[in-house]
Amino acid sequence: MTERDPNELKRANRTLLVKLGVVAAIMPMTGQAVPSYGPRVAGEYFKKLDCFCFSKQGFEPHETRRMPVVFVIDPKLPKDVNTITLSYTFFEVEGNRS
Repeated sequence: MTERDPNELKRANRTLLVKLGVVAAIMPMTGQAVPSYGPRVAGEYFKKLDCFCFSKQGFEPHETRRMPVVFVIDPKLPKDVNTITLSYTFFEVEGNRS
């Protein structure tokens, strides 16, 4: 068993608060989510490994689903950044349903 870096454990024990959003489609639609970060500097240290925002999403009316995002936060994140807000704006796009 290898020893872990204490800074890694400190980062791993941070709290993650998730608030769910809703796409209120009343007819079939295709869209794509665009991420925003707050504070803006956090975007440089927030690395998405997998995200629903990487591709178009097709929705049926009133459909609900889980749309995961897998990410890591670079340990070089400035110490004065205590909170990162990741939000998405969903835009309708033309094209075939994904």
